[in-house]
Amino acid sequence: FGWLMGETKAPGAPDNPQEALLEQAETRAALHAAIRQLPQKQQEAIILRYFHELNYAEIGAIVGCSAQTAQSRVWLGQKRLSGLLSASDLMWVANSKEAR
Repeated sequence: FGWLMGETKAPGAPDNPQEALLEQAETRAALHAAIRQLPQKQQEAIILRYFHELNYAEIGAIVGCSAQTAQSRVWLGQKRLSGLLSASDLMWVANSKEAR
């Protein structure tokens, strides 16, 4: 998710900086809208994992569950997000995770 924070350029992103910023903003907006559609516990887990870069034990300690439950919530959230986001949005997310 480094590209969401403007830290890296996602593979396949436009070379024109203004066009790239617009595309990035649109993808970020789609991702945030999709996250808001998740159940609260999955939202928390996804945000803590990918935006705050916490591990499952840290997430569990914050939300009051086991590391395994935190991992399940992240997995379920990812699965649900894959149904909500377009293929191009998912490609950007996957590429940004590989770049980390």
